[in-house]
Amino acid sequence: MHILDNFGLFGGFVGLIFLLYMTYYLLTAVNRPVFICKNEKLRTFMTTNMPTLSERFWPTVWCFSGRLQTIAQGILNTMNIVSVDYRREMVHTPDGGEIAIDWADNDDGSPYETSERPIVIIIPGLAGSSEEDYIKRMVIAALELGYRVVVFNNRGLGQTKLKTPRTFAMTKSEDTRLVISHIRASYPRVPLIAEGFSAGAITLFHYLSHYGEDSHLQAAMLNSVLFEAFETTRSIESFFNLHLLNRLLTKALVQLVVLPNLDILSQNTDLDIPSILQARTAREYHTRLTTPMFGYEDWKEFYKECCTAGKMHMVKIPMLILNAADDPFAPKQSIPIEEIKQQENVMLALMSHGGHNAFLTGFLPTGRSFDVEVFSQFVSAIFRNNLPIINNNKEIKINNNR
Repeated sequence: MHILDNFGLFGGFVGLIFLLYMTYYLLTAVNRPVFICKNEKLRTFMTTNMPTLSERFWPTVWCFSGRLQTIAQGILNTMNIVSVDYRREMVHTPDGGEIAIDWADNDDGSPYETSERPIVIIIPGLAGSSEEDYIKRMVIAALELGYRVVVFNNRGLGQTKLKTPRTFAMTKSEDTRLVISHIRASYPRVPLIAEGFSAGAITLFHYLSHYGEDSHLQAAMLNSVLFEAFETTRSIESFFNLHLLNRLLTKALVQLVVLPNLDILSQNTDLDIPSILQARTAREYHTRLTTPMFGYEDWKEFYKECCTAGKMHMVKIPMLILNAADDPFAPKQSIPIEEIKQQENVMLALMSHGGHNAFLTGFLPTGRSFDVEVFSQFVSAIFRNNLPIINNNKEIKINNNR
């Protein structure tokens, strides 16, 4: 009897803990996005055509915190759950380098003629490529809508080797311009949308702010944007993030970018290769490789240029930003909410939870994540509708009805 009594007490205790946990989850984790958008036409267009943005996001119940969502997504990236058949093309740069772009042409599953099929351009995160789980899920979502997709792999990534002692920097738009111009020249009659993730979102942002109305793009979506590099650094160098996220990211950069290209990188006399190989944080990696390679005085100058502050008004096309307030790489205090409030072409959908490039939902988060649903509805809305926006007090329509 004593054993049964003890079991009953233990079961009651476990039940109480579960009830408290679920109450906390429902009260704090399950929320609709908060919208930051000055342009009412843009906001109405987005919310009307993207019903997911009006729904509550239910993050995976056993990993709903930002750090756990991010770690879980990292694990999914190693599992190769989904597959995509790509056609690889090498784009040659003026300095003798090569960029691998991976096409998912969708010739068998699209209602569009090949010369009229809308194209989605995807830019992965810092150490990412077309083979990342979160990238392939976006590709599949766009293919299901009948579109063509091309993934832009940075130099030295996507299982390619460097041809020159130059890698990539989030602040430099030359390679992005080259790739997007190549795509536009290859398919001059089709509309183009781009999406960037994490560091890829910053790469895309700098491209949009630099080229303005001459970006060749109809619209853009930015996922898990690293708005403020110094805040990002402070966050990922805190104890748990340092050991669970930062060091793993830096190790991936060294293994994917540096180690396979030691012979080429050694040609750059500004680089201390042994020191780069010993980098243990993203800041050390950028200090020892990115800063000297791209002519910055120090890591602070590079990080300052990475920041979006003061540049948001230079974006001249509709841009949707999806970020989570609990993103360990882009904490809430790094998000320039006041600046976004002043922009005509920008809408921020801020989630309370979702982590970094994650937004996982479902008890087993192997299906479509929240950001995939948002992305799918976003590209469909842009490609299928006329989008009126206000730009410099002029009404502009993006006409994709072809």
